[in-house]
Amino acid sequence: MKGKIFLTSLFIVIVMGMILTGCGSKTESNSPPKLQGTIKIGGNFELSGQLCEFGLKGENGAKLAIKEFNDKGGILGAKIEYYSTDNKSNDMESASAVTELVDEHKVVGIIGPMTNLNTLAAARVATQKETVLITPTGTSTLITVGENGLNDWLFRACFIDAYQGEIAANFAYNDIKAETAALVVDRSSEYSIRLAETFKTEFTSLWGSVVLAEEYTGGQDKDFTPIINSIKQKSPHIIFMPGFYGEAGLLVNQARMAGIDVPILGGDGWGTGPIIEVAGIEALNNTYYLDHCVISDPAL
Repeated sequence: MKGKIFLTSLFIVIVMGMILTGCGSKTESNSPPKLQGTIKIGGNFELSGQLCEFGLKGENGAKLAIKEFNDKGGILGAKIEYYSTDNKSNDMESASAVTELVDEHKVVGIIGPMTNLNTLAAARVATQKETVLITPTGTSTLITVGENGLNDWLFRACFIDAYQGEIAANFAYNDIKAETAALVVDRSSEYSIRLAETFKTEFTSLWGSVVLAEEYTGGQDKDFTPIINSIKQKSPHIIFMPGFYGEAGLLVNQARMAGIDVPILGGDGWGTGPIIEVAGIEALNNTYYLDHCVISDPAL
């Protein structure tokens, strides 16, 4: 949760910097300017639907960070007013949420969504409306860099998929000492596909070999038996599954039940509590995933 608070605080600093730049005070006083009224910020999170575990954490972090600012007097004397929307883990709803927040609530900036597809949809509308948007965990490069270069209205507070895939491959080869890998990829997810591509490129550049690449459809497939049978035939040293926690938990559980005990590695899509409930705590032994953290957190 500290990570989510930090990311939200960073967003507020960015928004305030843009607001103050636009204010342009002519006074020669060294005292900081005082803002009138309230600062309206919107939340566009996955509060229901398939990916709600990510959105609920983002929403809680946003509310807690804003409370901390307001308890200290707000920003330059102005309290932060927060408007929440539920994008229902859907890209079209994410785009509509931006319209609602900007047109109806007159927000100066938006936090969220948390996932790539939803963030990309929201980003298009935010850009059209010239409204600052920051995603806490949207890792797609396309969010901030489009056909015309950098997008002035979009920010992220996390690493990108290319970096994440490279780190995963290096960890698999150099730390786990895996020389062969199997990929299990969600064919319906740009996030999963890109992570698998960057993992494969980096892993093979390190002289590792990808001996198997299997696909599934996120949100639909629950039985991974055919994929597991293929994995058992190839006997890879490691399995890389860059999907979300639901399917990841199912794969881990079913793989362990089938006697596969090699390391299983995932991306930040694994990073929420329900994977423990789905997979079972014992099955998660010898599994790893990448995620975001605040290095300054004393708990680390």
